[in-house]
Amino acid sequence: VGPNPANDILNFNLGNVSADFTIDITDITGRIILTKAFENVNQDVISLNEISNGSYVIRFTSENKTTHRNIIIAR
Repeated sequence: VGPNPANDILNFNLGNVSADFTIDITDITGRIILTKAFENVNQDVISLNEISNGSYVIRFTSENKTTHRNIIIAR
């Protein structure tokens, strides 16, 4: 996941794995800011234009695994 800090876009790459998964971006209070579902992909770009500057948690959820990453949006 990068860049971090991010400004307008966020890139992610799962390597050699293609999977169905969901990305949730939450603020520090746990409020979901953005949810996006992906089907059979291993890389993509998420636009951050509608999200304010600040600290966020990105949650990647697939069929059998959940991973969290912290991210800062700074313009």
